[in-house]
Order: sequence, then structure tokens, then C-alpha cells
Amino acid sequence: MNNILSHLLMKLAEKEVGEKELNAKIDSLEILISAIVSTLDEGKLNELNKKIESVVADASLRGGECNGLAVELLAENLNRIETVSFGK
Repeated sequence: MNNILSHLLMKLAEKEVGEKELNAKIDSLEILISAIVSTLDEGKLNELNKKIESVVADASLRGGECNGLAVELLAENLNRIETVSFGK
């Protein structure tokens, strides 16, 4: 019983470490994208925004529960990045 409990606790700890690493990668990518987007002029920002909206609309049409969640998360991240970038 102790072996099983120890094994489960080790697996949980490994998953937590993996989750923290993934979150750190996502945060670093968000910072990188924000920095890149902040260098664009208003015309390029509008062009990029239209392209992203088009891709999101196409993805939404393809449907699927997982795809819907991805589109929702993408929209949230875009709003956050636009707030940082357009606030320059």
C-alpha cells in the first residue's frame, strides 16, 4: 500500500513540475510575442489583427469542442497582447 501511495505521489509531483515548465514556456512566448507586436506600426498591427481574426473564424467553422476551447483561449491571449501592445 505504501509503495502504491509513494508511486502516486511521485507521479503527481512529476506532473506538477511538467505543468510549471509548460506555464513558464507559455509566459515566455507571451512576452516574446508582445515584444514583437509592440514594434509594429499601426498599419501592420491592423493587418495582423485582420489575419488573426480570419484564422480564428476559419477555426471556429471547423468546430469541435477542443477546437472551441483553443479559439477561446486564443481570443483571451490576443486581448491581453493587444492591451499591452496598443497601449504603447
